[in-house]
Amino acid sequence: MSQPSTRKSFLAQLLGAAAVVGLAPKLPAQPATPAAASVAPQAPFAIRPEARAVARLS
Repeated sequence: MSQPSTRKSFLAQLLGAAAVVGLAPKLPAQPATPAAASVAPQAPFAIRPEARAVARLS
C-alpha cells in the first residue's frame, strides 16, 4: 500500500531530482586519481596588504 502524496513528499522528490541533475554531470568528469596524490601548482599571485585600505567603523 503506497502512502498518499503530500506537499512535503513532493518537495522532497523535487529536491532530490534537482540534486541528481546537478551532480550527474560532475561525476564522470572527476579524475581517476585521488586529489591528494596530485600536487597543487603555486599560486600565480601574491596577496599583499593594500596601503590605501581604511578600516571603517559603521
